Amino acid sequence: DVKRLKFELDVVRNLEDDVEFNKCLNLWYQFDALYKKLLEWLDEEDVETLLQEGLDRKKEFKELNSISDELHSLANHSRIKDELAELNEQYSSLIFALQEKNAKKQRIKLCEDKYNKAKDDFERWAKKIRDEIKKPFDNFCERLDHLRSVQNSLPDGQVLLLLATEFATRLLAESEDSDELKTVLDDLKQDYEKLNREINEKIVDLSTNRDDLKRKPHKNQGDMNQLQAVLDHYKNLLQQIEDNNDIKKLKEEAVNFDLDKELNRLQRLNDEAENTCRSSIADLEKKWLLQQSMRLMAHHSLQITNVAKCNDELKKHSKGLDEIKAKNWLTSITMPQTFLTSTDRDSDNEPLRFVAENELNSIEWIKQQLDASSWIKGKLVCPCNRGTRLGSYDFVHGSKCACNEHVLPSVHLVKSHVDFEPGSQQS
Repeated sequence: DVKRLKFELDVVRNLEDDVEFNKCLNLWYQFDALYKKLLEWLDEEDVETLLQEGLDRKKEFKELNSISDELHSLANHSRIKDELAELNEQYSSLIFALQEKNAKKQRIKLCEDKYNKAKDDFERWAKKIRDEIKKPFDNFCERLDHLRSVQNSLPDGQVLLLLATEFATRLLAESEDSDELKTVLDDLKQDYEKLNREINEKIVDLSTNRDDLKRKPHKNQGDMNQLQAVLDHYKNLLQQIEDNNDIKKLKEEAVNFDLDKELNRLQRLNDEAENTCRSSIADLEKKWLLQQSMRLMAHHSLQITNVAKCNDELKKHSKGLDEIKAKNWLTSITMPQTFLTSTDRDSDNEPLRFVAENELNSIEWIKQQLDASSWIKGKLVCPCNRGTRLGSYDFVHGSKCACNEHVLPSVHLVKSHVDFEPGSQQS
């Protein structure tokens, strides 16, 4: 019985050892599989993926340490401790390196985003400026003002260029591929300088052309100066109306009596009436100027016709005058009073006296017509009189212009009619 009990006890002990061995073997299998899996993971290269997996593997490392503790209680093997300590150290080093690389990658990505945004903003600004430069204008003075306003917006592009340069500098400090970035940055700088140079050249050219035109005498310079003076006067009046505080005070007082709505309505009616009056005055001025132009053109046309008739009459009577000169009677008929009071004339000269009087009257009438035509011609044709504004003539009757060729009239022009000085021939 004792032997049988010893045998059974040995069998039980052996069975217990087998169970421990099987459990130990299973733990070794698990340890080996997990260890190899972690070793393979340590060889990965994707930083973000590795960092995320590293944080996720923390649970597995805890499990590995737990298994190692159980193995150490079953099989006291120092190699397991050393390998596990080495693996933990590698894991910690890897996590630290991955965190640094990921932080650097995030910095680079942030700089790239800011640089790309600044570069895109600058390119859009440059495209807008090119479109503004090419914008057509009928009046080159308006184009000059537009180009100056575009020139005033150049600092905006310079700010965008400075931002792009700053972020590119940060990228150059972090990134290894710097040649391409430097090339792009140089292109942006050259583009800005080209735009600046192009705008300055166009402004200089247009300013030069405008100054040349200003230095040249213009036939309507007097009208332009007077219109400018009238425009400044109206601007003054408008500014005085806008600066008037009476309406503001009335509005403030009207609020207390609930009259602000009525006052606003009256103000709108006043503005509408003012606009209507301005429009009507402008239309009337245009019609009046057109009417006066038509009247002057009619006077001019009629005087041209009178000049033609006078020339015909002058040719016709010049023939008779030549006959009188041929008969040596010129001395007696150039002074009609002498001729008429002469005592030594006889009855045979009576027909000749009558012819001479008629010829003299015709010549004097022709002279008056020519003088009247000279006045109109001096008023409308003489190049010395181009700068004088319509309605501002006030010359001495019978005076001549600067070229000493045309007789200048004494004309007082009003909005209803045109008056000629006494002695002139009115058509």
